[in-house]
Amino acid sequence: MADFSILWVAILGNMVLAGLASFVGVFAYLQKRSLTSDAVAHAALPGICVAYLLIGYKDFLTLSAGAFVFGLLALFFINKLSRMGTRADTAIALTLTTFFALGIFLLTYIQHQANGSQSGLDKFLFGKAASLLQQDVYIYLGFGTVALLVTIALYKPILYSLFDEPYLATLGYPVKVFRGVASGLLIVAVLLGIQSVGVVLMSALLITPVGAALFFSRKSRAILLAAFIVGLLGGLGGTLSSYYIEKVPTGPAVVVCLTLLAILSALFAPARGILSAWTRHRAYNLKIACENSLKAIFQYQEQTGRTGPYSPADRIFSFMPPLLRYLVFRQLNAQQFLNKNDGAYTLTEKGAEQGKRIVRLHRLWEMYLAQELQVAPDHVHDEAESLEHLITPEIEKRLETMLNYPKVDPHAKQIPR
Repeated sequence: MADFSILWVAILGNMVLAGLASFVGVFAYLQKRSLTSDAVAHAALPGICVAYLLIGYKDFLTLSAGAFVFGLLALFFINKLSRMGTRADTAIALTLTTFFALGIFLLTYIQHQANGSQSGLDKFLFGKAASLLQQDVYIYLGFGTVALLVTIALYKPILYSLFDEPYLATLGYPVKVFRGVASGLLIVAVLLGIQSVGVVLMSALLITPVGAALFFSRKSRAILLAAFIVGLLGGLGGTLSSYYIEKVPTGPAVVVCLTLLAILSALFAPARGILSAWTRHRAYNLKIACENSLKAIFQYQEQTGRTGPYSPADRIFSFMPPLLRYLVFRQLNAQQFLNKNDGAYTLTEKGAEQGKRIVRLHRLWEMYLAQELQVAPDHVHDEAESLEHLITPEIEKRLETMLNYPKVDPHAKQIPR
């Protein structure tokens, strides 16, 4: 029972932490400061060490205050270096390495002092997620609730401060204050995160859920919601993994779980996932192949006067690979452009009309390119091949009107009506 209670304390604490970090990480992304969070996390280590040296023992509020001050210093140095002309990535790298080196120096110094090895400050490097206490969860819940309420209450002003400062200023809002609130939320999330996953992995807790959320939407509200959900699931999955798999540290397990969720989002997200994009691309290519096949049938009938039947093995479809031909014929049959009878296909009235339209569009585009853009007649075919598939009926009518309803194309071929 005790182990079960500890598990739920860890689950709740890490879910709240991961959810808060991912929520705040969205603002870091919108500010184009995703890597800045990494610098702030590393800068917190010397702040914790300095606070410990001042009071001589571990106190959460005092150590957090030291980390907060050094986090602000890191932001100050990054902004100062950027204003002096230093590239943003260089400014972040200089700040991160300098503060982290100082933190390691102070940490080593503390551990060589009397009782210094018992201070437990080294756990801030990789976190102590597996040993979260009930009071830690209360702290996370308190700060997380406050951060969430602040974000909801000041959502629009914070967003305008990141994207449209002049508009926010015309409304009478202090722009710098709201940019400061966004930075403050980032630092608070970092302070809580290093208690759990440590300095080294904190940036993953902020950035990875946002990266996963971007595969679902580009709207800020949707990104916030998706990142928050990914953060919660990562915290839950990472904690359970470390509990049931022996000797797996919780902090890295949470980050690995978030990374797996990001990979799954990249693969299967309906809006921008790789599988979705591949499916749309495949469907578009099949559509083009179907239209080209109907055009080939129309041109064959135009030249020979024969009406079929047709087979995927016919020479007029040799512009397509064999497997694609069978997929095209099956698709045309399903769309009732072709009728199948005893293994042979005949063109339906609907298919004939569609084939005639594609040929008409092709020849209209050839005429447009030759007449309006002065492209040589022997160079218009390939361009028209692409354009004929990207036109609406409204544009088709405007194109005919602009060309004064031509009867033949640049090659003296009749434009069907």
